Amino acid sequence: MGKTQSVLEEKGYTTQKEVENGVIATDKHGDQFVIKEIKLNKATLQTSVLNSSAGEIVSEVESLRQISHPHIVSYKNSFLEDNCYYIVTDHCAKGNLSQKIQEQKTNPTEEYSEKIMDWFVKICMALKHVHDQGLLHRELRPQNILLTEFETLRLGAFGSVNGKATNEDGMVCYLGPEILTGGMYDTKSDIWSLGCVLYELCTLQCAFTAENTIKLIPQILGGFYPSLPKSSSSELCDLLCDIFQQDPTIRPSAGEIMAKPFIISFLTKKSEKTVEELQTTLDKLRTLADGLESMHKGTTIGSLTGGVIGAAGGITSIVGLILAPFTLGASLIVTGVGIGVAVAGGATAGVSNITNMVNQSTDRLAMKNIIKEFQEKMNSVVISLQDIAEGLEALKQSSSIPIEVIKCSVRHYTKHKLNDNIHAA
Repeated sequence: MGKTQSVLEEKGYTTQKEVENGVIATDKHGDQFVIKEIKLNKATLQTSVLNSSAGEIVSEVESLRQISHPHIVSYKNSFLEDNCYYIVTDHCAKGNLSQKIQEQKTNPTEEYSEKIMDWFVKICMALKHVHDQGLLHRELRPQNILLTEFETLRLGAFGSVNGKATNEDGMVCYLGPEILTGGMYDTKSDIWSLGCVLYELCTLQCAFTAENTIKLIPQILGGFYPSLPKSSSSELCDLLCDIFQQDPTIRPSAGEIMAKPFIISFLTKKSEKTVEELQTTLDKLRTLADGLESMHKGTTIGSLTGGVIGAAGGITSIVGLILAPFTLGASLIVTGVGIGVAVAGGATAGVSNITNMVNQSTDRLAMKNIIKEFQEKMNSVVISLQDIAEGLEALKQSSSIPIEVIKCSVRHYTKHKLNDNIHAA
């Protein structure tokens, strides 16, 4: 710990406490990060040349640092010191889904059941983005699916970057049959693990269990798992059946899962609700702004929040456009998403300006947290709109789905309209 602490201090981080494979540390701004330490074999380190295994880790971390997605942990920095490789990621203060499952076992709540579908869809959104970038997760299980302080789900602890092997104890029950029989790990192997996570969220137990690994492997190869609870929808049960196909080539991709009508329906309604939550967040911001003094050049925080509210209203309009009748055509939907991204960018710039102007205020921390929550939700709803548009386009192009079924689905999505008063100041 002493050497690690010294190294981190040189890099501008102050160690707070130890966690598995690393520490929680803060930077000069007080922001918290998780810094993981991967020990490399000293014998394989020759000047600046890494062995193939270490080189793969470094290469994948560099790829992950380029990813910007609201439901994937941000890889902020990395550095090599002696025979140790340090990886800096965002700290997710609300724990992980494994902890949520354990809490539900000991203290059941209705709130947990209501969150299952939301968690699953956000995991799919993140996994789709990872696969679109040509990457794999390799260690998809509840303890590696994290939650921020504002309960935003983030996919983290990628297999090779986490410095672990996919066949370690505890991970075997999430591995697809092709891996247990010596096959190559690919995107469809991640999908099998996704199914295991979904099953565990719904039932609070693993889909495949046994006294030991020797007895567990035949269960996975046999493909038998107990049914989901009767309260589960038929669409969810059918999807799980598709995911747990022994032949990985016929499992759905993350993109195909996102194009399921019941997934699009859920994501649409969730986006509507998130827009309403954005208004609540802005109300909190306005309350704090009312207590602040006027800033330089005669501008007040209160006047700036109006501009951000306008941006939120813009997002509301885009959601409405996405939910327009399917006959509008995919091109209009895609155009709408493009506008939505631009609007979100303007909103982000607005709240960043607010942060800068409150730097010397005693309310800075509270304001900073509110803005951070706003940005997390805004980013999530914009990516949701993109995924909805892509899903609708996929449905339109699929010859196996009659157009009348698609139109019926879209009419169902538009049943509940957005609040017309969201523009109110």
